[in-house]
Amino acid sequence: MAEPSGITVPATLESLGRLRAFAREAAEYAGVDARRAYGLQLALDEIATNVVSYGYGPSRTDAVLGLRAEVSGG
Repeated sequence: MAEPSGITVPATLESLGRLRAFAREAAEYAGVDARRAYGLQLALDEIATNVVSYGYGPSRTDAVLGLRAEVSGG
């Protein structure tokens, strides 16, 4: 698996699945255990949902969400 670097998606609730998948792949790449990876995805989902629902609102069609992953150390 190649090292994940980042993803940018439209700031819509429909894009949350792509963000979760990216977080899951990044956690897998980093060797994070399944329980912690799930917690990471859950936190990301909550944050992104709040940004989309309360930060941008439905009238904002040009907004995007970006997520970056970096694996370092050991």
